[in-house]
Amino acid sequence: MKAGQIVEELKFFNTKNEVVLPSTDISDWFNTNVKEKLLAKVEDFQERESGWSLVEIINLAVNINRYIPIHGGLSTFIELPKEVQSKKAVVNIRNNDPYCFLWSVTAALHPAKLHVDRISSYPHFSSVLRYEGLNFPIGLKDISKFEKMNDLVINVYGIKYDSGHEIVPIYLSQQKSNKEAIHLLMLETKIYSNGDDMDMEDGSVYHFAWIRNLSRLL
Repeated sequence: MKAGQIVEELKFFNTKNEVVLPSTDISDWFNTNVKEKLLAKVEDFQERESGWSLVEIINLAVNINRYIPIHGGLSTFIELPKEVQSKKAVVNIRNNDPYCFLWSVTAALHPAKLHVDRISSYPHFSSVLRYEGLNFPIGLKDISKFEKMNDLVINVYGIKYDSGHEIVPIYLSQQKSNKEAIHLLMLETKIYSNGDDMDMEDGSVYHFAWIRNLSRLL
């Protein structure tokens, strides 16, 4: 309320993905992972934003995605959109593991002249990079830690599909280094995590590719 007037505004609250198994009690799951968490977020919001109070819940949507557990045999590789492929500015390594991020950084540090999409064209990332204590597939929140461990500058870009495949920055490094910045393209896969080791609230898993020529891609 401001100067005797009531201001109404729509607010949105999200929860991260949670696993539903055949043995899951849907009623208990809904109360624990949707109802209780959303009400807790609303209560926290009202306490932080003094003067705001919930009037009504207008809409509630529950989205269901296929859950594929992350394990040793997982590959995060996906093909680049044709619009990106045609620019010949991105090296997309065909990894057969969850380490597309590490392969892409290795490719940037040790560019291959032939068969640039093959992991056999590069030294193994374990002989080039440090990544102790990090989970893979990597989340954006861990990239700054990785940069500091390896004295690297890494920028991450994504694709805005509703704007004609516009390339937009997602993570811009704050790290200082004498080494040339490495630019990566991040694409969403059709794999979902339970979110425990990811920084994305929706539990999405992402594939990374090395942007060899940023100006051409843009």
